[in-house]
Amino acid sequence: MDDHTQLKMVVNKSLSSFIKGTDPKSGEINPNIKEEYENQKKFLENSMHSLKKRLETESQIHKADNL
Repeated sequence: MDDHTQLKMVVNKSLSSFIKGTDPKSGEINPNIKEEYENQKKFLENSMHSLKKRLETESQIHKADNL
């Protein structure tokens, strides 16, 4: 148990018998889930953009005040 590499090899070897007989998941995704993912991604990108813009504006104001 002290040797991480050896432990990893033993665990992988013992689990391989369980994995060999299973089929991989199908690539089909529920369209509602995909749409919600895209909406959340777009929201986060817009939020990130607005926060970067606000940071830049605040930095310029702060720099002007210090001068």
